[in-house]
Amino acid sequence: MAYNASTPDRFPVDNSLCEACGYPLRGLRPEWNCPECGQPVVASHPRHRPGLAWQQQPSWRNFARTWWRVIRRPRESFRKLAVGSDLWVRDRATRFLSLNALLAALLLSVIILVFSRTYWIAGVLTSGLQVMVTYFVLFTLTGVEVLGVVYFSRRRRWRISRAMASEVAGYASAGWLPASLIWGLGGSLVFRATVATARTGRLLLGIYPLRYLLLFVVFFLGLLCFELLVYIGVRQVRYANSPCPNTPNSPWVVPPGRETPGSQDSET
Repeated sequence: MAYNASTPDRFPVDNSLCEACGYPLRGLRPEWNCPECGQPVVASHPRHRPGLAWQQQPSWRNFARTWWRVIRRPRESFRKLAVGSDLWVRDRATRFLSLNALLAALLLSVIILVFSRTYWIAGVLTSGLQVMVTYFVLFTLTGVEVLGVVYFSRRRRWRISRAMASEVAGYASAGWLPASLIWGLGGSLVFRATVATARTGRLLLGIYPLRYLLLFVVFFLGLLCFELLVYIGVRQVRYANSPCPNTPNSPWVVPPGRETPGSQDSET
């Protein structure tokens, strides 16, 4: 059932928190302000998290819209990210991650193929292996990031479960595309520059350590594209109030055939 803003619902509930500072909102009225930070209580209502376009309806158009929105306005995007623990909710985040990782792997392989001087037939065969390896590496790095978010969230007592961390990292994977662009162009330029310098005989003793240092800098700059999005996302959902699907205060439209167990009984 879709959320209807005119439906009278009870907020805040017992476990509601101020999404700005984490102050418990139990016993406060929606028209009041948070005693800790002054933000209106109603601003922490789950209805203010309608979900990204990809969350609402996965499609190629909504994938592009969500990607562009996360890259251009990450703070606003994660502020509207609908959080939940349902399997299909996490599945959409995983699919978004899969597409980003695949496109990033393809982009990186194309850049390497263009800048390399190998034969195209051998280059295409090598690129296929590069795509698979890069895809696996990006997926693994995202999984490690999820574990890190969960760990620090528990240390700081934030309201971020593993499912929420997977959502944040999944949509922050939009940063893998610019990261692959930086890795491909930066790595190719560094390699060509060092080879050209070695041929002239200048800085021959320090050329290889310098190359490795520059490659590390390029890798760090690319990884930063993803890490910054994760950081912004965590800051925006650390005190998020999760709605309960199939209830009047839920902003979710549950897809047909994916109702939670017992939802049909509750409707009857």
